Amino acid sequence: MIHLVYGIDRPRIKKRVGEILKSFPEPHSTSLGQVFWITADQFSESKIDELSGARGLFVSKYAVVCDGFLGNKDAVAYFTDKLKEISESPNLFIFMEGGFEKKELDLFKKFSDKVEEFPGVDPDGHRGLTLGNFNLFSLCDALGERNKKNLWILYNKALSAGVEADQIFWKLAWQAKNLLLAKKSEGGKTDLIGKLKMNPFVAEKAVKYAKNWTELELTTLYKELLNTYHNARRGIVDMETTLEKVILK
Repeated sequence: MIHLVYGIDRPRIKKRVGEILKSFPEPHSTSLGQVFWITADQFSESKIDELSGARGLFVSKYAVVCDGFLGNKDAVAYFTDKLKEISESPNLFIFMEGGFEKKELDLFKKFSDKVEEFPGVDPDGHRGLTLGNFNLFSLCDALGERNKKNLWILYNKALSAGVEADQIFWKLAWQAKNLLLAKKSEGGKTDLIGKLKMNPFVAEKAVKYAKNWTELELTTLYKELLNTYHNARRGIVDMETTLEKVILK
């Protein structure tokens, strides 16, 4: 069984996973269940193979939380071939992810029993995210406008307000993806709202801001942001410093 929980709102994702585990193995059950929390750098094919088919002597079943596995290329290759098999496991596999390439998201959706997205919502109901006194939606506007100076200033203000670099990353990655979708969409705002179920306000801004970029520039930006996340998770780079370099590039 697979439960996918993904999006840019990491705090809500962690809270939701906590809720799922709280009721594991099932609401009001008196049977026992064991939980394994595995991060991308702890990925092991043999361990996942073992857990997907394991049945405990003293527990009813296992819950395996796979946290940020898309940051590990070996894990991506493994799950591309193994998702169907894992979906048939008697144990619960919870995948916590941030950014997805469309083909990966489609694959996970195909074999997941339940899918939940947490995009983040600002006070006005838009897909922004307010943390403390700082509204991350302002970063999206600066990115869309290609206002490098303002984006850098807002980035540092966000950090000073106590916003974590990875939360800023997910918001910028979300906006870059929206702009790329708008750039590729032949039907413009109508397609974004109708086919992709994008919030009308977000779709309108995406179409407007996409005019400031070429498709190649947006593709490059999105890939650079994702690489920053993956390399930071592996400990190769510092998220805060590298994200600033991408902003100033």
